[in-house]
Amino acid sequence: MGSVPAYTAISLIETATRFTEQGISLAFTYELNNSIVQHARNRVAQNFLEKSGADKLIFIDSDITWNVDDLFRLCCWSSIYPFVGAMYPTKNDAMKFIGRYGKSKEGNTISTNEHGLISMSGFGLGFVVIDRSVFEDLKPHTERYNHNHEKNIYNFFDVVKQDGHILGEDIYFMQRYIEVTGKDIWVDPSIELGHIGSKVYRGALKDALLKVSEEGFEREGSEK
Repeated sequence: MGSVPAYTAISLIETATRFTEQGISLAFTYELNNSIVQHARNRVAQNFLEKSGADKLIFIDSDITWNVDDLFRLCCWSSIYPFVGAMYPTKNDAMKFIGRYGKSKEGNTISTNEHGLISMSGFGLGFVVIDRSVFEDLKPHTERYNHNHEKNIYNFFDVVKQDGHILGEDIYFMQRYIEVTGKDIWVDPSIELGHIGSKVYRGALKDALLKVSEEGFEREGSEK
């Protein structure tokens, strides 16, 4: 990432202002010009665990724009669910939402809880709130690596080959969390996000699901 789009910058400023007004401590960290996405995410997670006293890690991609109320909503959900996020549409007029529905990576069954959140086995990490406990649960099962002058970095995020296909670092991380802990990850389908490309593609998963009987699911990978 070399720059932040104006719409994303506006969302960041509004978020910082609102969190400050509510007395919520918020710190920003950026990975600039790091072409190895999985390493960038690992560095952010490592700094979160070892250099901050924060309870929650919020991952937001640099091409996402959001309403601050929706981020507050996710933060509230995170007091109940350690791993919760929202999905964003692909950068085209088809407005598809790509993810793996249901807890099993082999399935594609929509399952909601009492709060209307949908159980997932994988989706893009562009807008998620992750509790510290998620990483603590994974640490005993995660290898470490060295990169240049950095030592013993937890390899939470990695790109792997699975069933003859490349699995992105986001889906890999979620699958490992489910496999290691048996716990669920959730998305709030009511949240509308903007995905910035040649224009801002806006949409909420709940609206796309209304058409699922006609269009079916996309399940492999995730749109960056």
